[in-house]
Amino acid sequence: MNYLHKYHLVEAEKARVLGQLLEAEEFYEQAIQGARENAYLQEEALAYELAAKFYLGRGREKIAQLYMKEAYYCYERWGATAKVKDLETRYPQFFAQSPGVNAPLILTTTGTTSNTSQVAFDLATVMKAAQAISSEIDLEQLLSSLMHMLIKNAGAQTGCLLLENAGEWRIDAACELDEGKSVCTTRVLQSTPITNRLPESIIQYVIRTHESVILSDATREGNFINDPYIQRNQTQSLLCLPLLNQGKLVGVLYLENQLATGAFTPDRTQVLNLLSTQAAIAIENAKLYSKLRASESQMAQFLEAVPVGIGIIDAMGRPYYVNQRGIELMGKGVDPAATPEQLSEVYQFYVTGTDQIYPFEKLPIIRALSGERTRIDDVEFTKTTQLFPLKGGELLSLMNKAMLPMQS
Repeated sequence: MNYLHKYHLVEAEKARVLGQLLEAEEFYEQAIQGARENAYLQEEALAYELAAKFYLGRGREKIAQLYMKEAYYCYERWGATAKVKDLETRYPQFFAQSPGVNAPLILTTTGTTSNTSQVAFDLATVMKAAQAISSEIDLEQLLSSLMHMLIKNAGAQTGCLLLENAGEWRIDAACELDEGKSVCTTRVLQSTPITNRLPESIIQYVIRTHESVILSDATREGNFINDPYIQRNQTQSLLCLPLLNQGKLVGVLYLENQLATGAFTPDRTQVLNLLSTQAAIAIENAKLYSKLRASESQMAQFLEAVPVGIGIIDAMGRPYYVNQRGIELMGKGVDPAATPEQLSEVYQFYVTGTDQIYPFEKLPIIRALSGERTRIDDVEFTKTTQLFPLKGGELLSLMNKAMLPMQS
């Protein structure tokens, strides 16, 4: 017997309280696995329940539902009927349907361990995939990783991810599985029109209704049999899934398998549903990051184009950026080791007409950190043996940086 799972469960709860979310996730998984391996059914149930509450508190209801149902089935197998009824009462949204209608990824049965292990494997797969998705902020890399992950977990041959751009939905990522080499060929950010490349009637239905479409044999079942794409390609297994974040449609995932009917089984579909929310959040974050980088690039181009020297310090008062004109004037660029107190000395700022180092606290760029907007005319700086008067221009503020335009 091994009691390590008890320690892991305590550590998971401590990490939850301290806001250490990734550590909490890992400890919950270790507690669940340890309790199962050592046949502590009641503690496995408790670990599942506490993990479900953890995810519910973070607003991740799909994952919380999965864990809560595993807790439910563990309590049921243990014979804790009062606890089973308690879960049904406290979480009616998770148990509204009759048993078996909305079952977990793979149902477990009393006296067996293989199915339980498969559930744990699927849960581990979901969690690793979700963590990998949420950790990526570069849109191009995210779309590439996301398509590889979804194709691998869904049992698809080909897949496309659609994103909206200026009111039009276009293919921004496409992935095709090479069965012989077990690798995916991925193309991202090419913004390809969907016309003649996908079943448009299905895509438009999912965009309009925010509902999934899953067909075991698209040529023989469902309401889209007459779609020109399906007729032309004799599509078999098909799945089209909306990626939603707080009710907002962020993207549309389209997957196909032309080799087999019924390729998108309920367990695979549920894995995709669990990953879809995390994917939607990650895409939104990556888009924001991409816009920020574009804005920073435009700002850098502007700063390099203006005919005055510009210096930027960060929120701690350390040099962050000097444009090319500033480097030409001062003969020195960014010195990241310089503290606020050392700025005047490092960049050779003097009180006009003296050899006295200019007080750092009076520098407009330092005063800007406290919200002051100032001009000065009593400072000069040296470049080799020459003196240059520093005619203070207006102080600008950019995010958490302070900027000081300098003119020769």
